[in-house]
Amino acid sequence: MRSDTVEYVVYLVGFAVLLWNGLYALTRGDGGRIAVLTAVTMLATCATFGLGGLLLALGDTALGFQRVVDRGQWWSAVLPPVLWLHLSLKLCPNPPEPRRQRQLLWPAYSSAGVLILLGTFTDLVRQYGDWHPEDVGGSLYWVFLVFVLLCCATALAQLTRGHLLIRPAGKEQPENLMLIVGSACFLLGGAYFTLLRLHGGSWSDLPAWLLLLAGLCGLSATIGVRSNLLLGIDVRRDFLYSSASLALLVAPYLLLSAAFIGFDDVRYRLLAFAVVTLIVLAHALHGRIGAWLDRAFFTVPVREERASVRAYMEALSTERVGPDLSLAAPKDFDDAVRRAIASISDPTKLATSPLLNLGLVTRALHERVLEDSRLNRAAVLKQLLLELLAGLKPAGTDAGPAGDACRYYDALYYPYVCGLSRGRAPSVLRQLQERRNREGTGVTEMERLASWILQTDDATFYRWQRRASDTIAVALREREAIVRGR
Repeated sequence: MRSDTVEYVVYLVGFAVLLWNGLYALTRGDGGRIAVLTAVTMLATCATFGLGGLLLALGDTALGFQRVVDRGQWWSAVLPPVLWLHLSLKLCPNPPEPRRQRQLLWPAYSSAGVLILLGTFTDLVRQYGDWHPEDVGGSLYWVFLVFVLLCCATALAQLTRGHLLIRPAGKEQPENLMLIVGSACFLLGGAYFTLLRLHGGSWSDLPAWLLLLAGLCGLSATIGVRSNLLLGIDVRRDFLYSSASLALLVAPYLLLSAAFIGFDDVRYRLLAFAVVTLIVLAHALHGRIGAWLDRAFFTVPVREERASVRAYMEALSTERVGPDLSLAAPKDFDDAVRRAIASISDPTKLATSPLLNLGLVTRALHERVLEDSRLNRAAVLKQLLLELLAGLKPAGTDAGPAGDACRYYDALYYPYVCGLSRGRAPSVLRQLQERRNREGTGVTEMERLASWILQTDDATFYRWQRRASDTIAVALREREAIVRGR
């Protein structure tokens, strides 16, 4: 086994872990600034391990190509520390004021830009004359080392400060422990790496990379969980499940490859790099890949059903934490009620509604002595919406269209509870008319209902639906305020 094989495996594992972490934040996050910044930070750090491992895999072959790659990958050594600093400021439970954040970030990003330009196009920061897989520092290399240490120290101070200042007594959380251990490993790895470069000796890089990898794994896991907790979603079970399933895919391949072919040859290293990349991409993007394949092989109705099932499965793996921030504004609450009514007959869609976390639903679960599960919450929410919907129907009226008095009730009840939507009404009416002509029977109630739906123009019908759902939303909001004591 070559002396740099273990170091290559460390690069490969770090690349796989951070690539998956970045894609997880990108695909499972809410698409907001925190989720995107988390993904960008992970992917940029993953490039540090990936490009470093690629250069190590190539060894002494194609030196001209390696010089080009080495210059081109310099950004991956400079940019991640600034991104970690930026992310730490966003995730800190007690962040500095915006003005203070700008005072920290602008100089950091400006310095990173200057270092990237100098390190890529000159030999002032790094020397590229006689290419070597290790950093050969130029006259300004010490500036880069100081820059990295300052960014990392400030970022870790921000990440740990909130835990040390506001930690509840007796309520230690696993992600806090991961944060402390990851921060310590990362700081030790960075200190070792800096001393190695400043000393200029022949020490091995492996301890530094192992410490950095352990620290990054702890920090990335903590940030992935904490950022979602800040957004009101507990992803710990799903995070552990996804990471464990990925490990079960990658670990056997690496072990079998090491046992039978090893990683000493350039071709085997490049093959391992390519296979691990494909495994991580397939694992992290399986939902997106499934949606792309659905477009190629299934009709629109089937695609929608399959998409709702996937959304339902993802919702089962996460839990809401505290009040749902997406329901804070009245308009957002009304929209959530409207979507829930439209999905009232579809358990998979209703089970993903943010209304499941209402105090009304929680109280109903306790009163009925039901297990607190997403399915039971969806059933309780459906019953609650049906009760409010029934309240729209004036007392003393019979079922079926009854003129203006029941138009709000009818506009919601028959399309969403009975399944007779405006899109289905023409075909249903035609079938009923053909059946009546064939059997010689009278006009049925369902035929009169379909005719009533079609006789109402679209704008009027949808206006009735919106007015009805807004009325239900007001009643639901008032009940929720009473339950929460506001």
